[in-house]
Amino acid sequence: MSRYPQFKLSVLGGLAAAAFAAPHVHADPLDLSRLPPGLVAIPPTPDVVLTVDDSGSMGEKVGGGDNNSKIFRLKEALNLVFNDKVLLPDGKIRLAWQSMWNNGGSPGAGSLTPGAVNSMKVLDATHRTNFLAFANSLTANNGTPSHKMLKQVYDYMRTGEGINSPWAYTPGVTEKPYLGCRRAYHIFLTDGAWNGQNAAVRPGEVDNVTTTLPDGTVYDTASAQTNVY
Repeated sequence: MSRYPQFKLSVLGGLAAAAFAAPHVHADPLDLSRLPPGLVAIPPTPDVVLTVDDSGSMGEKVGGGDNNSKIFRLKEALNLVFNDKVLLPDGKIRLAWQSMWNNGGSPGAGSLTPGAVNSMKVLDATHRTNFLAFANSLTANNGTPSHKMLKQVYDYMRTGEGINSPWAYTPGVTEKPYLGCRRAYHIFLTDGAWNGQNAAVRPGEVDNVTTTLPDGTVYDTASAQTNVY
């Protein structure tokens, strides 16, 4: 018999942990740095924009014996994550949010405007409370203008300098210094693809416009080659 305890190696999420048969060994989770070698600074708090689908199809039942709707399950999941201060402690992220139709009537949630209640701010007690009020107010109605939501995020994140800029050092509190290495994420929670051709719902959309490109090629919406787009 080997003098050494047998073990098996398991890997989860890129982190490895050895589980020994005997003696028992316990270890703290290992956080692998994503910073360049030799750099010991803490990376800036990331910006997160959360888009929530509150279109009519979200009112459908989940299925499989579950009598609750998709939007019910979505709200349940948001409450589970944002009420867990171990999983998501204060200061972990900077958060902004929006919904397709703002059916719940939460202040500003139908758009993204610098300085609004739902604009980018450090996730603290007040911002968390405001977000949970938004999440719990959601109801399902209308179509699915995904294009509009993506463009709103794009336009918002292009906001110039200012104390309420999503790139400010602490939005709403301190404008500078701006940190170029700050990461930004858009999390889009939806049950499916977009629908509707209403240009007012999808501002700036050019997929259905025949256009001559800079190299002289014609992007023709009637062409079988462009229909896939």
